[in-house]
Amino acid sequence: MSSVRLLIVDDNEAVRKGLQEEGMAVEVVADLERADFKLKTRSYDAVLMDQRHLGEPGYSQLLRWRREGVNAHLLVLLPKSAGGAERASCLDA
Repeated sequence: MSSVRLLIVDDNEAVRKGLQEEGMAVEVVADLERADFKLKTRSYDAVLMDQRHLGEPGYSQLLRWRREGVNAHLLVLLPKSAGGAERASCLDA
């Protein structure tokens, strides 16, 4: 059985290590520009991003990936304190 291919847009080494220990094939990039390149050259099952690092350009990038047909699940980690507007922005993307 092949492992899940996951792209993480963050610099948290603990997250990568933990997911690899669970048997996932994980690649980490530090920013959206590198993530965009990876998604154009490889196939992933999911992209995991921390909302703290997205900002407005990040939400626009999420929408662009959807328009371009990126098939990976786009998962955005939100802080517990995230308000309704932040949650809605992620869902809209």
